Amino acid sequence: MFCLLASRCHLVELDLLRGGERLPMAGPLPPGDYYAFIGRSGNRPNCEVIGWSLRAPLPTIKIPLLPPDPDLPLYLQAVFRAAYEPAFYDRRLRYDRPLTPPLSPGDETWVKQALSHVG
Repeated sequence: MFCLLASRCHLVELDLLRGGERLPMAGPLPPGDYYAFIGRSGNRPNCEVIGWSLRAPLPTIKIPLLPPDPDLPLYLQAVFRAAYEPAFYDRRLRYDRPLTPPLSPGDETWVKQALSHVG
């Protein structure tokens, strides 16, 4: 059986879930609604954790490569736009439906304002 933790590959996981259980961690996560976990093969079981809120643009994360190559920046906001805009999700998704789990009142107001230009 292949054990990822014992392998020499790096692992990058994006946690964009709004419900359910998060990846178990030894300590508390930084503040945020969403997370990127960057596990380097030579640093296990530790990993870098990047958190961001619903209201923040998606961050740039560092993708580890093999030595001697430096980390490669991955601009998550640009990746999202490259996938979202050509697919016309702003026209195809039902943004008028309530979310499960529901947003906080402040985040719900923010989302409604952000989507007011859609349509």
